Amino acid sequence: MRTIDLLFVAVSLSCASNTAHAPIATPSPTALRIVPHRSTVLPGKFVELNLKLPVSLQPVSIEFRASAPLEWNIHSHPNGKVLIHASGSGESDVIGFVPPTGGGYSWLWENKGPFAVEVLISPTLPDGAEIDSWI
Repeated sequence: MRTIDLLFVAVSLSCASNTAHAPIATPSPTALRIVPHRSTVLPGKFVELNLKLPVSLQPVSIEFRASAPLEWNIHSHPNGKVLIHASGSGESDVIGFVPPTGGGYSWLWENKGPFAVEVLISPTLPDGAEIDSWI
């Protein structure tokens, strides 16, 4: 097992998130599990997952585990403006979200600390959802 994998196990066992955020949503039995995405987030930088979501009441659930705290948000860009749907911070969490309408939504994790942070992001998407991009 690689050092970063051990670090993620240690982080997930020792950390609890006390941040306010969207309620945890349980994906439907037909949800598609996406291969986890690993990223190194440098100080002052971010990693972002952009999704195209169908008109649906099915939840999106994204789990993340990081080597240090990251600030996160779920946002969209209706009419060219930024609309934050949920936000929080921590080293690990499961972020559940039911989109109010179909369209483009983004999950962003930002490193406001002084050191690079390793993060593992594992999205579970409902039927019809597509990954538009990772930034």
